[in-house]
Amino acid sequence: MIESFYSGTAGLTSHQNALDVIANNMSNVNTTGYKAKKQDFSALLAVSEVRPETANSATLLAGSGSRVDSVATDMSNGTVNQTNKSTDYYINGSGFFAVQDNNGNVFYTRDGSFHLSGTGNNLELRNNNGLAVLDSNGRPVTADAAGNTGTPGVFEFANAPGLSSTGSNLFEATALSGAETISALKPEQGKLECSNVDLAEQMAGLITSQRGYQLNSSVVSTADQIENMINQLNQR
Repeated sequence: MIESFYSGTAGLTSHQNALDVIANNMSNVNTTGYKAKKQDFSALLAVSEVRPETANSATLLAGSGSRVDSVATDMSNGTVNQTNKSTDYYINGSGFFAVQDNNGNVFYTRDGSFHLSGTGNNLELRNNNGLAVLDSNGRPVTADAAGNTGTPGVFEFANAPGLSSTGSNLFEATALSGAETISALKPEQGKLECSNVDLAEQMAGLITSQRGYQLNSSVVSTADQIENMINQLNQR
């Protein structure tokens, strides 16, 4: 019966993690440029139930449930929202905007909702977190007193899903994503990319995960009841 506890608790943990991912997606359904997360499940380590030298040892395996193996990012494009605002930018295709913090750290985002910060001729294009938007040469995008801005750079990665999410709708380059390269694409002004979260898909996943959580909870409860019955029999 101990395997029932292992399988049930592993299932509870997996479905709880899945519910957390779905909740995060649904809370960002209206976040500009947000990329939905998807969880992948894998079976926990299985062991042979018979001696290794037996002919069918490779097929008679016992495991202890499943787990969330990874949380991947769906990099597909969201729909376009026409804003006609000069500091809003949209990338029609693959690629990311680059932003830089005060410590020189560079992050990447699909959120092109920018604004001008500064006074006079010292205006810079910044994102909603106050990070400087970079051009294709890696320099902050500036603007004149009339508000005429330079063009934000667009950067691509060989394996964009390999980027690491750092929160605040930002990503960092990793060894898996590869280094950034300058894209020939030019961002379109006066447009924003909407979140690519499919609310209907998330609702279906929510129902599935909730049901899976309930069923695994029943497994643990039933296993506990049987264990109690066995212990009572041993005491007689």
